[in-house]
Parts: sequence; C-alpha cells; structure tokens
Amino acid sequence: MKILFTATDPGGYDVIFPVYSKMKKEIKECRLLLMEPASFKSPEYSCEKNDLLPFVDSFLQKGDILVTGTGWKNDSERNAVILCREKGIKTVSILDYWNNYVLRFRAQDGTVVFPDYYFMMDETAENEAVKEGVNPSIIRIAGHPGLDYFIHKKINLSRAAGIVFLSSPVSELYGKKLGYTEFEATEDIINICRRMDIPFSIKFHPKDTIQYKKQYSCFSAEGQMEDLVSKYKIIISTYSVALLQCWLMGASVISYQPHLKSDDMCITNKLGITEGIYTKEDLEHLLKDGNTVRKDIEGPEWLDGNSTDRCVRMLTDIIETTYTEGR
Repeated sequence: MKILFTATDPGGYDVIFPVYSKMKKEIKECRLLLMEPASFKSPEYSCEKNDLLPFVDSFLQKGDILVTGTGWKNDSERNAVILCREKGIKTVSILDYWNNYVLRFRAQDGTVVFPDYYFMMDETAENEAVKEGVNPSIIRIAGHPGLDYFIHKKINLSRAAGIVFLSSPVSELYGKKLGYTEFEATEDIINICRRMDIPFSIKFHPKDTIQYKKQYSCFSAEGQMEDLVSKYKIIISTYSVALLQCWLMGASVISYQPHLKSDDMCITNKLGITEGIYTKEDLEHLLKDGNTVRKDIEGPEWLDGNSTDRCVRMLTDIIETTYTEGR
C-alpha cells in the first residue's frame, strides 16, 4: 500500500502536512510532493509542476491512495485526481477554506471531476458545498487539520499594540469581482491609522503580487502568525483563514471588505465571530469605539483540536476498505 500527498497552495499545505506527518509513521510508502507556492513552506518536498503527473503515474497503482489539497488556480492537483480516476486509484481531497467547492475541480473546458472522497471542515462547508452541486455521498466531515496547532497554542497578549493587516491576493484571484482589491482595503486602513496615530504593519501573503509587495514594503511585518498575535492589539484581514487562526490564539480580529458586492465568504463572519465591515467609515468608527470584544462560539467539529487525528482515522478506514475490495 502506497499513499501520496500533494498540494499547491499554502492553504492546501496547512491541511495536508499535519496529516502526512502522522501517516508517514504508520505507512512505509508514504510520500509528499509540493508545488509552488506550497513548496515555499517546506522546500525539501518541492516538486516541479510538470513532474507531478509522471510521478503519480509511476508511484501509484490500483489499490493505492492519492491525497490532495484543493488549490484552484493551478490545475496540478485536479489533473492528478483525473489521472488516478482513469487508473482506478482512490482519491481524497482535503478542503482548507469555506468557498469555491465546485470551482476547485472545474477544468478550463468546464468539466468537473471530483475526488472519491471530499474531506470538509464542518456542516457549514457541507451545506454550502451541496448547494453548489457537490454530491453529498462523497463528503466526509473531518475538521480542519490546519487549525489544530492554533487551537492548542497559548499566546501572551499583554504587550500587544497597534494594528497589522493580513493581506490576501484578492486581485490575483478575483480581479475586481468582489467590489474591492487588497489595494483599496490597504489604503483605507493606512489612512485611518494615520489619522488616529496608530502603528500599522502588513503581513504579506505568499501569493501577493510583486506590485503589492513593492508598493507597501515599508510596512512589512515579519514572523509567524503567533508572533503577530503577541505583538499587535488588533488584526485585520479581508476573508483570510488567518483571521480564524489568530482568533483561536486569543486575538481581537476584524474582517474588512470595502464595498463588497458578492457573498461574504469570510469564515469568521459566517461563524459570528466577527461582523463584516464594508465601509471605511464603519471601520474607523469601530476602531475609535474600541468595541472589538471577542465572541466565543460552539459547535464546529474542528474546535476540538483533533482534526488531524480524525483525518488519519478516516484515511485509514479508506485504506482498509480499498485493500479489502482489492483482494
């Protein structure tokens, strides 16, 4: 039995890597291949995009398992799923965010090929996915392995001050379809912080454009997410899962999406942790008022911090079922 993990996006890496790290202790033939930009997080597993399918073709045979992320701006994972489907190899894809449930598996010609199993975070994701057209028979609620670390991490917030903006490559992914880009959001926050004399920094996203990074390089904040939580009093982003990660570690977070004209896909807003802020006037009022009180939630499966173990158990069950069917 062989199992291959692969991811292209940083979000895909976040959910894939913890599961791979545990599975490799149990399965001898367990491999991980990462394409850019996911490979920036662990370069030792780096793989060129053109090398993925030949490796999948040579490494996996019927009875083996492919586990992918769900990156949708790069067709590598999708093509690997298609190849495995043709070879009779079981496929599992682990979702890392609450949106684009079908788009992630749609090719340029419009065809959609889903994996055999679609691991999702919670009932919110499941309900939205089914509404988009995902067959509920392939969905498994497994949690979010990328959140386990942050759920268990304790941060000292006593010295936190100022504001940091966690950027998202909105223009790269959506153009102006959302009604705003990271540029508009950034300019609004900078101007508000200047008027209120609040220290301001930006934590760049791995997929931010060169133009964006160059234009705002003087505000660059370095360090891991837990470093930002301990350093900054308020953390702002558009819809990034990093907002949820920071909230789990105890931070005060704000979702700011100026002039949003599409459905709000920010998960902290969906869960009721934050309320969407859509104008700079409302953002400035919120910051002046200081009413960024944390709101607690109950219910999501991933909140127990055991998503990685749950994914491993589910994959083990799939492996055992596949082995039994192949005998």
